[in-house]
Amino acid sequence: MRRVYQAGIEDKHWSLISSLHQNAASTIKWGGIISECFPVSLGVRPSRWNTQHRPIQTPCATLRNGTITTQNSHATSTRKIQKRFLKQLLSLPTSTPDSAVYILSGILPVEAQIDKRALGLFNNICNQDESSTEKQLARRQISVKSLDSNNWFIQIKKILTKYNMDKINTYLDIPMKK
Repeated sequence: MRRVYQAGIEDKHWSLISSLHQNAASTIKWGGIISECFPVSLGVRPSRWNTQHRPIQTPCATLRNGTITTQNSHATSTRKIQKRFLKQLLSLPTSTPDSAVYILSGILPVEAQIDKRALGLFNNICNQDESSTEKQLARRQISVKSLDSNNWFIQIKKILTKYNMDKINTYLDIPMKK
């Protein structure tokens, strides 16, 4: 309930959310066969939010070969699931514009959450000593790689541009404190 409060959800929705987590039970439908009912002690009851009873796949932002990768189909489906979940949670009509849903819920879109985490990691690199391997690698990669590269530091450069932030070298030269 603390996370619900921190998300800015009003008191009138607390009892609804709380009731979803008390004495929760669920079943799994896989290959047309439905399992026996079992108690759910942690997490959200999937049957409440996913009426097809299918496993929900979430986007995976990973660092592979120096690049930030997200599987587009996963990101798209997760974005849709996130919006639908927030609309149901806030009792909004399905026609509510996406921007209104994010403003009312105070929750960032999936892509923004991934960008935020990547920028947090980059900030940790920026705050290291100039002699650190990571910071030296960052400077080298930025100077050597082109913008069409899938290199992680180039992806950070694109994220900074996307949000109209300063140039990447600015953060390496004068790191921001947390």
